Amino acid sequence: MAREEVIALRKRGLLGREVRFDPVTDFYLLAWDAFRAASFPADEARKLALALGVDLEADLVRAHRLLAKRQDAVSFKLPAERRGQDRLDPERDDFPCLLDEVHTALLLVEEEGTRAAATFLARRGRDRDPAFKGLIQGLIQAIPATKDKKGEYLRPEAKLLEALRQVVFPGLAPAREEVVGPAQLEILEEDESEE
Repeated sequence: MAREEVIALRKRGLLGREVRFDPVTDFYLLAWDAFRAASFPADEARKLALALGVDLEADLVRAHRLLAKRQDAVSFKLPAERRGQDRLDPERDDFPCLLDEVHTALLLVEEEGTRAAATFLARRGRDRDPAFKGLIQGLIQAIPATKDKKGEYLRPEAKLLEALRQVVFPGLAPAREEVVGPAQLEILEEDESEE
């Protein structure tokens, strides 16, 4: 019960109000917020999944293909890595979780541009859906917006979310750019190139 309350408080802090998503979407949002990294300890991921009522292995690794697991660590898969079995198909009528719709929109931004993503979201009514907008805002705040020396986002998700925000959700607040020192930036850039 204590974990559930902590989770509810953290979501309220990110979103500014109480919003209910499905457990897979909650996991993605809260894991980014808690760990601020694409890779993190598998045991910590298991504890968060347990608190949200999902199974790390069965649900997040196998069924939803949200995470890749290697030894004692897990890593988020990019939207393009989650494609397959019609999972991130813009022609789908329904999606197993809200995150799949977000990842479909991000995949469209990456492959076809922001217009295609805007059309997809408008057709589904998500461009006017307060809960969906709240999720986008939460993800913008949770996923680190660190940039490299050239001014490019280190995390592809942050770059795609910003492009989506500018075109479809211009009223949402942009990410707070994270400032890191030169030594930290080199470490982060090395970590990103290894993934």
